[in-house]
Amino acid sequence: MTTTITPPTADPNETLLTLLAEHADALAAGNTSTLLEVATLTLSERALFGIAEALHRALPGVEPNPEFLAKLRRDLLEALRAEKRGLPVLAWLSRWRNLPTGYRIAAGVGGLTIAAGLTLLGVRRVIDAAGKIAPSSEGDPALALNPANG
Repeated sequence: MTTTITPPTADPNETLLTLLAEHADALAAGNTSTLLEVATLTLSERALFGIAEALHRALPGVEPNPEFLAKLRRDLLEALRAEKRGLPVLAWLSRWRNLPTGYRIAAGVGGLTIAAGLTLLGVRRVIDAAGKIAPSSEGDPALALNPANG
């Protein structure tokens, strides 16, 4: 299989990204890439290709779960239909609806806990601020909080 090299663009970063993508495609296809022999690269750029080859050797190939592929296909088609109808895609809402019930309950309880904690902090600040502004209880011993002062 022959490897094609994309003509260089004006942006050197774009050229490097294109070369890395072509190199990754060649590695995934199982053939050794001749890009390194043909392309003019600096030492640090060549190191990137070396890292890509080391990762390819070290990481085993995986096949996605068929259930995941089916769900991904449904989600993408649903998003495409919504986009064609001009509706905003609310991916988080779709994901929320597809979560197992236990996760949704746990997330709801967690959200309520956070809301209650923030409410208590806010109420405490208001009470503390009101206590500093309120008139002193020194004038009326019946209003004193500390009986030793009364």
